[in-house]
Amino acid sequence: MEGVPSGAFGVILAGFAGLLCGSFAGLAGHRLAQGQPIIGVASHCPSCRAVLGPGDLFPLLSWLVSRGRCRACNAPTGAGYPLVEAVVAVLFIAIYLQRGAAPGGLLLGALALGLVVLSVLELEVGLIPDRIPVIRADGRRVG
Repeated sequence: MEGVPSGAFGVILAGFAGLLCGSFAGLAGHRLAQGQPIIGVASHCPSCRAVLGPGDLFPLLSWLVSRGRCRACNAPTGAGYPLVEAVVAVLFIAIYLQRGAAPGGLLLGALALGLVVLSVLELEVGLIPDRIPVIRADGRRVG
């Protein structure tokens, strides 16, 4: 297809898009778990509440540069945000390599992003039930 990235450039673009979307997925999952709004509140250190600067809004890169510590208070920041960002980048690259930038690939990327947000919610607050009841064809409940 004309105008669609291909080869190494497409992989790099998919990875970069995954990093950006992964940053949002980590933020959204964490804030939803805490009952906070997703947008409208500046990102901040959970320990000292210092507002993050533009360079700190890319969790994987800033976490590596700051060695996993807040620039303001030196408290450990944990690896959750950068891990989510890296996972989404890998998922986006895998989807791109399998499906390309076609609408199906973009749809799979959106689905993967939603599942990552749900996974963060599950890990933080146990949102997904441990058992899901199943109703048989005869109407009886199983499980």
